[in-house]
Amino acid sequence: SEVMLVVVGLIVLMAALVAVLVLVLRSPRQDDGRPAAEQAMGAPLTVRNVVLALLGTAILVLKPGYDGPGEVAIQSYAGNVSVSFALYFAAINATERLRHPRLVAALAVLVAVEAFEVSDGFGVMANVFDPVDLLANAVGIALAATIDVLTARGHIRRPEPTLNDRQAP
Repeated sequence: SEVMLVVVGLIVLMAALVAVLVLVLRSPRQDDGRPAAEQAMGAPLTVRNVVLALLGTAILVLKPGYDGPGEVAIQSYAGNVSVSFALYFAAINATERLRHPRLVAALAVLVAVEAFEVSDGFGVMANVFDPVDLLANAVGIALAATIDVLTARGHIRRPEPTLNDRQAP
């Protein structure tokens, strides 16, 4: 169990570091023909994604020490929710240049975490199968995608109005 926490924490930390490196090393974006609102996120959202991925990892790592209300549910499912949440925000940085980055990130993470569950930790890590874990994984991704959409609105570049877009007085 502790080994799993360390491995997952390291994976998310590595993904966060890759996201920071991409942010630092990327060249200026070129117009790729898509509407500007669909184009890549930019620095503020990349940093937000790294912070939220690290938050999900922190919850996973701190979960074993929780002994408050709902302890059984927290101990049983918070790990699934937090890992799925963290992996979504790590994945969204990798999918930002795709046509539907949120959908691709959500589906990729869902496939990965559900495969982990049903394969009993890919045969490498200890995992106890619980069908409710499958739902908890989906909840983590849904929570992450909701936060993504709600917090991205002011940061996605909007197209500048053209002469054709302006209305005559």
